[in-house]
Amino acid sequence: GTGTLPFLVHGRGAIPGGEVVVDASRSSQFVTALLLSAARFDAG
Repeated sequence: GTGTLPFLVHGRGAIPGGEVVVDASRSSQFVTALLLSAARFDAG
């Protein structure tokens, strides 16, 4: 919908995580959402 992030995450069990590169020029809120969810990943 309007005003929401462009993805939805459904997960079960462990999530490995790792390095990601994100272009934050359009929305710093997208980066903030990724940082907040990083705590759920095994490798941040």
